[in-house]
Amino acid sequence: MIATIILGNESKDALASERCGDHLILWYTSNEGCAQAIVKYLMAGKENNEILIIVLPFNELQEFEKSLTKFRFSMEKSINEGELFLFASEEILPTLNGDCSKFRETVETIHSMAATTGRNIRIVGRVAPVLFEQGDHKGALTIEEIVDSYLMNARLICLYDTRRFHGLPDECKQQIDDIHTHSLSETKDGRIRLNKSTP
Repeated sequence: MIATIILGNESKDALASERCGDHLILWYTSNEGCAQAIVKYLMAGKENNEILIIVLPFNELQEFEKSLTKFRFSMEKSINEGELFLFASEEILPTLNGDCSKFRETVETIHSMAATTGRNIRIVGRVAPVLFEQGDHKGALTIEEIVDSYLMNARLICLYDTRRFHGLPDECKQQIDDIHTHSLSETKDGRIRLNKSTP
């Protein structure tokens, strides 16, 4: 079943808004539900002439591209038109000693590119979620906090796969959720629900 998003206006606005500084989290339970929400998020960016950035682990990039194609979003076309840029999470993860310099450098590069063109940025990311899934909760929180301090002319949606969080203490999940300005989750029937919105 392909998930359908039946959202209230506030939830739609959370995905489609062009407001800089928004830091969204999507707790998803199916690849289809995640893809449909992200298409809505990216299409709003295209309409606003924003620079689109996708940061995913190597092994998820190809699968994610197939998922987006189901909803008529071509990553290849967007890349060729110079509106979409891909980064692999592995290339910018903190080192074992907690050095986040590669992550910071990548963020600064993205902001420089945006400043040169005078455009805003819309990012889909899985860096902190990857650290969380590896059990590095402190590292995940650090990355989320760095992102918050660098958002400026950007907005970001972080993708957290709830299927990978079995046994995670509720307080850890709550800490991550609290960092974000908007919290969305996929329901059992494939809808997207707005849990929290902080103006």
